[in-house]
Amino acid sequence: MATVYLPMGYPIQTGAEFQTIIYQGNLVRMYTIPVDPRTASQIYQRKLFSDLMKMRATMGLFLKRAMKTVLGSNWGSVLYQLAKSDDDGKWAEALAAWDGADDEEKAGWNGVAPFTATYNDPGKVFFALVHVSGCAILKFGGNIFNASPWAIGEWVDGAAWWNRLWIDILGKYKYDVDPSLFENLSYTSNVNDAGSYMGDYRVTFNAGAGFFIRCFMYGRIFDFYYPVGPSFGSVKVVVDGVLLDTIDQYADQFLAGQTAQFILSVKNLHDVRFEYDSGQFALDAVEVTE
Repeated sequence: MATVYLPMGYPIQTGAEFQTIIYQGNLVRMYTIPVDPRTASQIYQRKLFSDLMKMRATMGLFLKRAMKTVLGSNWGSVLYQLAKSDDDGKWAEALAAWDGADDEEKAGWNGVAPFTATYNDPGKVFFALVHVSGCAILKFGGNIFNASPWAIGEWVDGAAWWNRLWIDILGKYKYDVDPSLFENLSYTSNVNDAGSYMGDYRVTFNAGAGFFIRCFMYGRIFDFYYPVGPSFGSVKVVVDGVLLDTIDQYADQFLAGQTAQFILSVKNLHDVRFEYDSGQFALDAVEVTE
């Protein structure tokens, strides 16, 4: 397919022009009429596209933002191409799992599938789309946004992930480390301290390799507040699967109110994790400033 480079200031073209078709501003192909525009393969692709677009429109706002973070602003088209071209075989993998599923599993996915008029079995399309979406985030973004290659028996968790609303997301504000907003606080204890934000901070216990505390934030700049002291080790700050810094929290004397600022490249939904590096680590507050 040819690419057209127009002179500066030339109006963007689209539609038919002589014997060519111009679309997306600068792409062109010859105008042709297929010998048979309604082959079984073409009809299948049209019905598949229709079903995918209907199902994709039901995606919850959390996942839409996560997709934009991982796949870019044109994430919808990317997701469709992942299903259509199926270069990594995930769509075919889902269809094979569906064909091998038992009645309970099929009924489960049909029960949680969004109510849209589809040419195909709604549970089948929904499961395949959830599976491909989870695999796409894992492939292009890593183990973030609670993504999973959702299996045929996971219709409850898969649907909950797909439908997640815009809740428990840190916006422009300063937040105490609270279980309603931060995940994996079961291995932490609350310590009262007048010098800390809201009069307390959280410190880990029995935490080891692989342990992390996570929150989701919408923004571009955030500040991490923490104490230092003789009983603390170090903590890694990981955003969207990328290590940004390792903070040494050890000091000869306890001191609250230390701050580290992180400036991200885009303002969007981000997966923020504070990961174990060594010893105990402490969290006081997180403030999204922009």
